[in-house]
Amino acid sequence: MAALAQRFCVAAFAMATVGAAHAVALHALDGSTDSLRTAWAALQQSDAEFAAFSEPLRLASSQSSGELHGTLYGVVDTPFPTMRPALSNAAAWCAVLILDPNVHRCWPRAAGIDVEFGESNTPIAFSFQRAAGQDDYLQVRLTAASGPLGTRDYAIAFEAAPLDAGRSLVHLAFSQRFGVAARIAMAAYFNTVGRNKVGFSIVDRDGAGRPDYVRDLRGGLERNMMRYYFGIVAYLGSLAAPAEQQPDRRVRTWLALTERYPLQLREDPGYSERKSPDVRKQHAGD
Repeated sequence: MAALAQRFCVAAFAMATVGAAHAVALHALDGSTDSLRTAWAALQQSDAEFAAFSEPLRLASSQSSGELHGTLYGVVDTPFPTMRPALSNAAAWCAVLILDPNVHRCWPRAAGIDVEFGESNTPIAFSFQRAAGQDDYLQVRLTAASGPLGTRDYAIAFEAAPLDAGRSLVHLAFSQRFGVAARIAMAAYFNTVGRNKVGFSIVDRDGAGRPDYVRDLRGGLERNMMRYYFGIVAYLGSLAAPAEQQPDRRVRTWLALTERYPLQLREDPGYSERKSPDVRKQHAGD
């Protein structure tokens, strides 16, 4: 059961779907430059439900019966005229996703992405759509109808707009649906391998004021949202380098970014050695 649960968690946490009934996700499905900037400005004034960071990031997650949701806002030091074409195609998103330690292969298709997760190389086929693309706004979606162990309705919604001449504002929205089999597998995972893993949202504090971070499903989702956000940052930051240097630069940058949050994101030793061949193969189109 522990092995089954770990395979589920690799696939289930790695992607999530934008639920049409979820208010946070709706913004990503019907966004614009103005609405994205307005949402970010509002978070600067009142972000009680969002995890705050020392860098310009805000992260939140929620769980209801059979559904898991999350949203992340961040500011990236990349001008929007550079970001928009760089993230407008499926191959770019493979370059982002492959940096996750649980993603071993990723192949772009004309209108989709095929991904393999975990030690068992669990396959999921995602549709890719550039839902909106203007001079000052970009929105893309990755969606999959089904996943392992009864999970379904997977997707990522991403939107971006210029914040100023040198920076871009980005928003990631996630959710997923799951059934009884998935619940059993997740419970087994979080009672064993995932017992000590935490996310970023603070749910309580102890008598000394130390934070108690969210765990279980929400914690897993928050960790993966941050991994993908840092994948975007690492991918964009590598584009100025010569093509042959880009894969290794992405791996180094991603690892350095995740090390800012060792409690949640520290990888086992050997991440670079394991991941670099995967990233080079993806970059070469193998």
